[in-house]
Amino acid sequence: IPMRLENTGNREATFTLTASFPGEGWSAQFVNQTGATFLPIYLIRGESHDFFVNVTASSDSAPGEISFSVRAACMDCSTGVSGNEVIIRNIMVPELRGVEVQADRLSIVAEANEVPQSVTLDIFNLGNADERFNLDLIQSSWKMEGILSMEQTGVLDAWNGEASAMLSLPMPHGLAPGQYSARVDVTSENEASTSDSVIVNLQVLPTSIPWVSTEVIEESYIPGESSKSIKFEIRNDGNEADRFNLSLDIPDGMNADFGGALNNDQTMLIEPGASTNVTVEFTFDEDIGGELTLNLIANSVNDVTRSAIGSATFKVGSQNWLRLIAPEPVDLVEADEEIELLLVLRNQYTGIQSVSISI
Repeated sequence: IPMRLENTGNREATFTLTASFPGEGWSAQFVNQTGATFLPIYLIRGESHDFFVNVTASSDSAPGEISFSVRAACMDCSTGVSGNEVIIRNIMVPELRGVEVQADRLSIVAEANEVPQSVTLDIFNLGNADERFNLDLIQSSWKMEGILSMEQTGVLDAWNGEASAMLSLPMPHGLAPGQYSARVDVTSENEASTSDSVIVNLQVLPTSIPWVSTEVIEESYIPGESSKSIKFEIRNDGNEADRFNLSLDIPDGMNADFGGALNNDQTMLIEPGASTNVTVEFTFDEDIGGELTLNLIANSVNDVTRSAIGSATFKVGSQNWLRLIAPEPVDLVEADEEIELLLVLRNQYTGIQSVSISI
């Protein structure tokens, strides 16, 4: 700020200058036109000196106008300085906008197994005014399905007001192996040029995930009856084409084996997200009854440590779900008389039952 100090008195004198501000943290430096300090300064009568006041604002200054004063004092005068020894100037503090975003991790290595990966984001308002900030997520692939916990922060205090957000990566089944990235942009609500970004790199590993259906059996079965069959669905929830070795865990009293086109109890090559049906043929021993559970196990060929189990529970023999209602008593008069008896067989189960009748 340019100013001039002039000796308007009737004698030579030595002067000094001081600046006063309305708050703490402000400072001023008095320099000549070459940038050197010059105080104290000796001036003869009528002599003047042009100089500059370099003002440094407080580090936590709020936007707006402030006033400060510069006072001239005579160092070798026995009386006070007369005339205009104080000058007041106004300074406009502009709005300073700034933002910083930090992530608790910048690199993730994980499988596509639907186990979410999360990143904590800390957002700091570096400006001198309270402000909101908008959050945007840009993903290298829409299949990542990442989401942010918020689209806009609340009002953050000036000078390092802070908010936290969460980036969640759900790691969906079938997300192909490879490198991905998610960029989060944080932008001032009032000034689009004020922004900061953070990039999180994601490495998706090859993932093997078999899936086997659990079948609900409505009907009941007769022990010793001829062979029946049931279908199970085998699905590849991994992110690479895979085959699955199949095996059966068969309960006592049941006989079961795979039917259809399997190669040594192994499925064909199944693409990620696709499935195939396999047939299991079964019978029950004549002396068995109750609820029997058959388990089908599928083991990945790509990763032998990965398996899945599906099951089916069969109702075999009497389950107290049939009621045979006898007719009213009949008197036989003649020894060789033939009569017809009407019996009622009632299905007390909610589904279909196969029934055999013998006399």
